[in-house]
Amino acid sequence: MSASQKQGDIYANVQRWTAKNGLRIYRIRHQPYPYLSGYVYLILGNGFPPTMFDAGSGEGTSFDDIIKGIEQVRKNWGEKIKPQQIEHIIISHAHIDHFGGTHLFKELGDPKIYAHPYDAPIVESYRERTTIGTFAHANFLHTCGVPEDEIEPVLKAFGYLPERTKPVHVDDVLEDGDKLNDLEILHFPGHSAGHIGMRVGEFLLTGDLILSKTLTQNWPATFFPFCGFARTVESMKKLNRLTEKKDPPKILLPGHEDPIYEIQNRIQMVHKSEDRRNTRLQRLLTETEKGMTINELAKMMFWTAHINRRFFALADVAARLEYLMLCGFVSAVNYEILFPGETALRWRLTK
Repeated sequence: MSASQKQGDIYANVQRWTAKNGLRIYRIRHQPYPYLSGYVYLILGNGFPPTMFDAGSGEGTSFDDIIKGIEQVRKNWGEKIKPQQIEHIIISHAHIDHFGGTHLFKELGDPKIYAHPYDAPIVESYRERTTIGTFAHANFLHTCGVPEDEIEPVLKAFGYLPERTKPVHVDDVLEDGDKLNDLEILHFPGHSAGHIGMRVGEFLLTGDLILSKTLTQNWPATFFPFCGFARTVESMKKLNRLTEKKDPPKILLPGHEDPIYEIQNRIQMVHKSEDRRNTRLQRLLTETEKGMTINELAKMMFWTAHINRRFFALADVAARLEYLMLCGFVSAVNYEILFPGETALRWRLTK
């Protein structure tokens, strides 16, 4: 990688790297939501089937942003590629900002779609999964202690809705250690059950596993199977082990924010930040004898005035409490009386 590549404009619509194996990586900026920017990656090479890692949300300007980015790749770097010529789309995980635009690329051409087996059913049966999921999410909010009249607005703002995208057939599943041409797949569960990264030479495309500035979103395994803070911790340990191998990844390319060049340093920073947040949560619980609900804790842990962020704050606190309970640091006060009329768990430090 040249110095100019490392020092390139990280806020440009398109940025390019060339791996040692000759594959060219184009990072294309898009706007999956009005309040969030993201990146998809286009992998090209001589005789290599054009491959995209993620497909954007398909909402707002996201799809048009990606199409314009591919045009920029063709114009600025002389690549003979058009959107309809993409042959493979690999989905890092089944969150709509990463896969929602897949059906639009299927309408342009005929790319083969790949996902991990744990996330593939969401891509293929989005309407069914969102309908069932909404009931589970409502139950989750009850357990958090969210008032009844606030549950529907919080769910609506969260946006896990059937009409947001169209289902797409997944042509094949990819699991940990699988290879597609010269691309190696790595399973990093936690942020989603089937979250995967993709090795491209000395580069590792990491989806939402690790970000350069902020902490990735946590989800409690109780309501989001095979997610959870404990699995995120294990995935981060796996990433750290990769950096200690003979041929480690040198640069991480996440689905949001900036490339990560100092990988071990960033892993340590994330670990310290997660520890601080967990410690703060435990400190809040020292202030109560009767225990606190997740809703009460979330209001104290996060500024949640914007309803769009409310569900995320509750999920983060729930995931941390779940992890601290596994470690024996916290326990539920009222677990013996969980029935209609008293559905909100109250938490306290284990004595």
